[in-house]
Amino acid sequence: MSCPAPQGAALAPCVGLEGSPPYAIFGLEFSGFDVPADYIGVDGKPEGHLIVEARPDTDSPPDPCIGATRLGEIAVGRWTVTEFNCPEDSVIVQREAMHGEGAHAGHLLFEWNEDGVDYLASAHGHTSVNRDLLRNVVSSMELVQPSSR
Repeated sequence: MSCPAPQGAALAPCVGLEGSPPYAIFGLEFSGFDVPADYIGVDGKPEGHLIVEARPDTDSPPDPCIGATRLGEIAVGRWTVTEFNCPEDSVIVQREAMHGEGAHAGHLLFEWNEDGVDYLASAHGHTSVNRDLLRNVVSSMELVQPSSR
């Protein structure tokens, strides 16, 4: 998958702003895709929900999600990722999220850094099926530098 080039002064379709003051972030969100029956997605339903983000590490929040539980490090493809469980949405998450961390509420999240850029991928639910989905997605990624057009 790739993102089309921006038109005029607009941001590229896969680039948005977050934070205060705002800064650019690469973000993709996929939902509604087919998953195995034992996948636990939003509202406990077997429906896929996946987020991929990238930002300079200088713009990253201290934790990838509010109230994150760090599960440890694992090898995924060519990277060593840190795995987190992000708690379900709550008033605390809504109040404290300042860098988009609230998008990962209820997700299993993988985070890694390469060349000063923080990357993360998260899928809704905390199961081994969800972990397998993230492993497959992350290990198939190819990181490319943005093109200057």
